[in-house]
Amino acid sequence: MIPFSALAMILVSFGQYLIFYPHAAAGPWVALAGLFLYFVTFSPGLGSQSWVLNSEIHPLQVRSEALSIVTTVVCILTYSTTAFFLTVTATPVGKVATYATIAGVCCLVWILLYNMLPETKGIPLSDIPELFLTPEKKNLIEENNLKFFSETPPRKEYE
Repeated sequence: MIPFSALAMILVSFGQYLIFYPHAAAGPWVALAGLFLYFVTFSPGLGSQSWVLNSEIHPLQVRSEALSIVTTVVCILTYSTTAFFLTVTATPVGKVATYATIAGVCCLVWILLYNMLPETKGIPLSDIPELFLTPEKKNLIEENNLKFFSETPPRKEYE
């Protein structure tokens, strides 16, 4: 869905560009079609990706605290983006550049997510953080676990 979001932003940017030409009556319609396509593709794609990703990658011990921090950061960034967007799109050239930049960011995010995130289908939620460990860290954790469990004293039988 993310590539379609990028395509939609390219359509909006192209529609904003066509508005510069008085004889091109299709500009507003192209921009409107791009916005509708973006609304349809953003929610199931890029819009929900950050919430799904953050609910899976954090270890169970710190998941609630991590999600609280992530939610706070997302709210701050959303406000900042909205404030910046309103000032940048005040000019016609700013509109074209802004939507083209958003399309580029959508493409970049899609490439990064596709190449960096492992498939988590069928993997228990508690095992997902282990997918992000390097082989060195996995070996270190395994050594520490073996060391810890080999040094524990035997349990005493109660009479």
